[in-house]
Amino acid sequence: MKPVGKTLENMRTHLEYDKDLQTFMKDQDIEDAYQTLKPILDNIHEDFITQSLESAKAKSIDFSGYLEKYRQKDKKDKKEISDADEKKLRDEFAQTFKEAAKKIKNEYQNIDPKTGLGVEEYDEIDEDNHKKKGLFKKENHEILTESAILRYIEINIDKLTDSEEEKKKIKEALDKFKRFFTYFGGFNQNRENYYFTKDEKATAVATRIVHENLPKFCDNVLQFSYIIKKRKDKETDKTIEERVERKQEYLNAYNFLKSQNKTTQIKDAESGKMIEASAILEYIFIISYFSSCLSQSGKDGTREYSGDGKHKFFTYLKKGLGFTVRKKELKRISVVGENGESIIEKGNMDVEITVDALDNIKKYDTAILFSGDADFLALVNYIKNSGKKVYIFSSKNNISHELKTGGDGYFDLRDIKGLWGKDLKYREK
Repeated sequence: MKPVGKTLENMRTHLEYDKDLQTFMKDQDIEDAYQTLKPILDNIHEDFITQSLESAKAKSIDFSGYLEKYRQKDKKDKKEISDADEKKLRDEFAQTFKEAAKKIKNEYQNIDPKTGLGVEEYDEIDEDNHKKKGLFKKENHEILTESAILRYIEINIDKLTDSEEEKKKIKEALDKFKRFFTYFGGFNQNRENYYFTKDEKATAVATRIVHENLPKFCDNVLQFSYIIKKRKDKETDKTIEERVERKQEYLNAYNFLKSQNKTTQIKDAESGKMIEASAILEYIFIISYFSSCLSQSGKDGTREYSGDGKHKFFTYLKKGLGFTVRKKELKRISVVGENGESIIEKGNMDVEITVDALDNIKKYDTAILFSGDADFLALVNYIKNSGKKVYIFSSKNNISHELKTGGDGYFDLRDIKGLWGKDLKYREK
């Protein structure tokens, strides 16, 4: 059928029908806008999953029961890892998604989804018409698949790119989807699968962790400790199983290769360059360490809460603000307690801060210390006795009385207006 008359006129007006191309230009505009926003939405999901898997809730998941059953899988009186065991672990990850969503929802609870303005701003405009507060209405990970996510992108556009041209392109794409969010129906359904925990599903994050990564990790833990070798007894002709300890072999492998002048270089997966390997560390074969392997950040053995974001932050401190950045590898110490082995993470910078403060003491008149640790009191007194001023910045429940009163002044970080982009809470005692 060929459109004519008023039908053709309406199509030209509302759908931008091109009679020569015989197509709806509006459809192409929508598709172009979709392709602009799709990678942004993918990054939002990726960041959400990373935050969930690196949360305190995820770190507290106990995998020791699973390991004990896995350890007995080849024994006659073995305890099977049941579907209920796997579902219980998947449900733990459902809770991490729920808490991550709650955190985001609370952060934007005073934002009007229609205007994108905060409560302080829109109350002055028209208080009666803005009684409903909160950017997101849904719960759990579903906040990422409601139309308010477009407003979320608009609010955070400055964090997405520094390019004004790119910002303009994103804003135009967002404008196109004001009435066409259903266009993302298929995309959102696919992303919903990431968070599925009720049953085993190949594309679900919890399935990949519990059904694929965890068994492999348990294999590594067991292989690191020992292997079972079978041999025939010459006298009885029976097969005998022998447990052969392997831990020291692995731990000493690097030093052995170095002593034999063997190559100890490996190919870096990211750069493709050959780099020096390092000795195997025992703590990475403790089941509690598995919670540190849930996300993809921290590949070098140091914790990175958000790999790319942390790198950008350090770069900004160095190049943007002129700071000297000191970094230190996070140590993980194995501790055996009533509940088995666990990992304590430690990365104190007390000595480095003290050395820098004393080494540069002739280069400054005022020292600003961001800490609440009473161990710094001796340093503070030394700086003051050298004729310098020392100001302490920390927060309630995170500041010792000695340090709070030992400097020339104390400031609570929470009281500094304009410093924070969101609501903060004091650390619980």
